[in-house]
Amino acid sequence: MTAKEDVVIRDVPARERAGLEWILEESFEGWYLMHSRRTLRDIELVRAAVSSGKPVGLVMLKTLEGNVGYVYYIAVAKTSRKKGIGKLLLDDALRIFSASGVKEIFARTMNPLKHCLRRKGSHGRASAKSPRDMGVFTRSTCTEQ
Repeated sequence: MTAKEDVVIRDVPARERAGLEWILEESFEGWYLMHSRRTLRDIELVRAAVSSGKPVGLVMLKTLEGNVGYVYYIAVAKTSRKKGIGKLLLDDALRIFSASGVKEIFARTMNPLKHCLRRKGSHGRASAKSPRDMGVFTRSTCTEQ
């Protein structure tokens, strides 16, 4: 099964976010886990990828100073990895930011995007320089090193 066959991405209201912490626990540890839990509770927008009625991934988004967006975390449940869920969440984030007039998107990337190169292209996908890079996402091709 591929991600596109069965996944719906939806907003998660603040009162339902505690039910997503298990995904963070599978995805992060130490300081990143602590910070991601706090961010999940406090951030303005959380979107979840839901498959067969169960959340399988999430993305945390915030708009900074009008036309700048920030992707805080993308996390995918262990059993749903390597199915394109992270890409769907990132594409959804870019669509949301684009629809709200955001011109620049910043993110702290980690494991979900692995080692991606920033290369200009017209493939409509976002990429980052390295797993620990914080930089501007550009619409480009993401290739593994």
